[in-house]
Amino acid sequence: MLHSVSLLDLYHNNEDVVPLILEMLSEVVQRQLCFLNEKRSNQLYEVCLSAIQTYSKHNSGKRVKDASEEEEDRYNDILLVMEMLTNLLSKDFVDFGDKDENIPSPQAVSPIDVVLYGLNTVIPLMTEDLLRFPNLCSQYFKLITFLTEIHPDKFTSLPEELFKSIMVSLEMGLVSYP
Repeated sequence: MLHSVSLLDLYHNNEDVVPLILEMLSEVVQRQLCFLNEKRSNQLYEVCLSAIQTYSKHNSGKRVKDASEEEEDRYNDILLVMEMLTNLLSKDFVDFGDKDENIPSPQAVSPIDVVLYGLNTVIPLMTEDLLRFPNLCSQYFKLITFLTEIHPDKFTSLPEELFKSIMVSLEMGLVSYP
């Protein structure tokens, strides 16, 4: 899994490879996370965090000559990242993994930390035009709803800039939703 982040970094300009890597990570999180023990879960959280950091590094402020192509590529990528973030939160209420009772392992990265970092990364990449895609808008609302239901304490204590960004994007999404 860790090599997928290296591949994402290496092939960040290849619009065929990036979505495949993001989709693979999203699928692994969706289908495997609830069965992983604490140690493996932490490793997956770290891989997801690294993938989001790498994606953000290469896509913040990125411009492409064909704006419609850029919008569609960004739509697919952001949708996959948001699906992965939503699925990361599922570990908090569905956990079939073995408990490592005799091995105390400090949790270096928690799923909520990855989700909040991911939101902080994804929100600036979203535009009003992207929120007009029903699937993306719906997935975004699902992620925010899931976050507020599972971790209301974290949502109410968000950094001011992130909270404002979420509120502005929610307003855009509500107005733009078909």
